[in-house]
Order: sequence, then structure tokens, then C-alpha cells
Amino acid sequence: MNFKVCRQLLALFLSMSAAMSARAADEQTYWALILSKQKAIYDVIQNPATSYDISRSKHKEGDQLRSELIQRMQSDAALTQLVRKSLRNDNRAWVRGFSVAVLIKAFGKESVDDAIYGLSDPDSEVRGFAIGGILAGKLEGAAWSLPASLLSKDAAERSTVIYALRKFLGEKGLPYYSALLYDSESKVAKKGSVLKIVH
Repeated sequence: MNFKVCRQLLALFLSMSAAMSARAADEQTYWALILSKQKAIYDVIQNPATSYDISRSKHKEGDQLRSELIQRMQSDAALTQLVRKSLRNDNRAWVRGFSVAVLIKAFGKESVDDAIYGLSDPDSEVRGFAIGGILAGKLEGAAWSLPASLLSKDAAERSTVIYALRKFLGEKGLPYYSALLYDSESKVAKKGSVLKIVH
């Protein structure tokens, strides 16, 4: 190989590396912008002083933001990896919850591993996003990982999991319904007893 060809190859390699670095920087900037906007939406919605109309408007804004993100993720593997990395490594629970929700919405049944990872998160808010995504996306592949959430200290999480177990496991979930008869939260125990009777 002559010197001229080597120089051309090196120039091509450096050009490609620069383009890849610029694209990665663009994706990180885009993801940071999405998170910033989503946080602003969360803050308004969670404020008790927010009116119903403003809250509804912000929900619509959040839906639009997620739709745009999901559309871009479906054609951009590097952005998807960035979102997945946030699910696994970000120290903010709301970011991990948002990440698992958009991964499930974007990739449906292909996101079972992400959903299961979300179920193992130490924060109940993140597990709640994962459970909601599993239900909405009908991810039967993640159903057998749901029972671990029955041990949660959060009654709302346990209650949602009962519904999910019934939807996915039917009468195969009978041992779980029976165990819930002794739940410390009366509403959860009542759901368990109703499901036990039904099956």
C-alpha cells in the first residue's frame, strides 16, 4: 500500500470518527434537553396548586414530548443505548422511571429485559413505571418477574401487581392471591380474596 492511499484512509477514518463523536454529542444534548423538559412538566403536574386545566395541558405536552423521543429512538440505536444507560445508572428515580417507560413504549415486546430491569429497581416509583409499561404493552414475557413487587412496602404497588398478575397469569396466580389475604393493607387483602374466589 503506497503512502498516498494510507493518507487517504487515515483522513477517512478521522473524518468518520469526528462525525461519530459529533453525533454522540448531539444525542447527549438531545437527551439532556428531553429530561429538562420532562422535569419541568413533572414539577408543574405534581404541584398541588396546579389547576386541572394546566395539569391536563402539561399531560398533553408530556405525551407529545414522549412521542417525539420514541420516534427518534426507533431509528437511532445510539440514543436508545443512552436511554438504557440512564435506566441502569442514573441516580434520579424519576429519570430511571421515565427511561423504562419510554423504552417499553418504543419497543414493546422487545423491551422485556428493560421492563424486568425496571422491576428490580430499589425505588417503588421506578417499579411503578415498569409495571404500568408491562400492563400497557402486554409484556407477558415479564409477567413472571412481577410477584417480587408483592413484597413492596408500597400498598399501591402491591395492588397494581395483583391486577397485572390476574391479567397475565389467571388461575396460575392463585398462590399469590392466597398470600395476599394476609396483606397489612385491607384494600390489597380484599383484592386478593376476590381474586381467590373468582379462580
